[in-house]
Amino acid sequence: MSAGSQPDSQGAQSVLQVRDLEVHYGPLTALQATSFDVAAGEIVVLLGANGAGKSSLLKAIMGLEPIAAGTASFDGRDLGRLPSHRRARLGIGYVPEGRGVFPTMSVEENIFVGLRKDGAREKVLSTVFELFPVLSERRRQVAGSMSGGEQQMLALARALAGEPRLLLIDELSLGLAPKIVARLFEKVAQLRDSGISILLVEQFAHAALRVADRSGVFVRGEMTAFGAAAELAALTPAQLTEMYFGTRGSNVANGSEAAANSTTEVQQQ
Repeated sequence: MSAGSQPDSQGAQSVLQVRDLEVHYGPLTALQATSFDVAAGEIVVLLGANGAGKSSLLKAIMGLEPIAAGTASFDGRDLGRLPSHRRARLGIGYVPEGRGVFPTMSVEENIFVGLRKDGAREKVLSTVFELFPVLSERRRQVAGSMSGGEQQMLALARALAGEPRLLLIDELSLGLAPKIVARLFEKVAQLRDSGISILLVEQFAHAALRVADRSGVFVRGEMTAFGAAAELAALTPAQLTEMYFGTRGSNVANGSEAAANSTTEVQQQ
């Protein structure tokens, strides 16, 4: 795995191209000059501790945070200052951290929020219900009464309603039990196999690396490594924790032990 940003997509056609992208919050730099590609039909997972810049990157690509420097392009088209709804119409889907479902609306109503074409309702429902049968069983149920795992499925289904070719997913595993996480990652792999490109931000490292094609590691706003996911998957939890925090042994920052424990837990599933 190479240090620094690596735009190479191994010869495959790139769907997303990020070049020297930066995100600032006032005087603070949340994301330093970052470059990489996401190829057609691949999963790229971005790993790192809280506050490492991963979510800021997704929001900048989706148009929810301004790009301070650099570019993000979709199918070779500079996204520039396009608003987020225009990016969605181009074929970019987004699953936010914390799911963000509408709790008082039904499952069906939540899905229809994501529709890009009004005439595609039945096609979309057929697709998402085949992927997530439990949503079909609960189609009239209000989203706020569902379990966390079911709500995450619903958040994915809502993003898929826009028939995206690129899906941005922020913290799929947040607040969920390891067995539910493993099941959701199986669904993400199915989406990739159907031809959807996926950029996934995660902290449950080994679960994500099992399905990813390539991966990058962020430390304090900088992409410090990028390459084949199998290389990171071969690391021990302690080695991975060291990459997360840029630390060694007893000097690991608070919270890194929990990160190591979570990767061990997933490895044992």
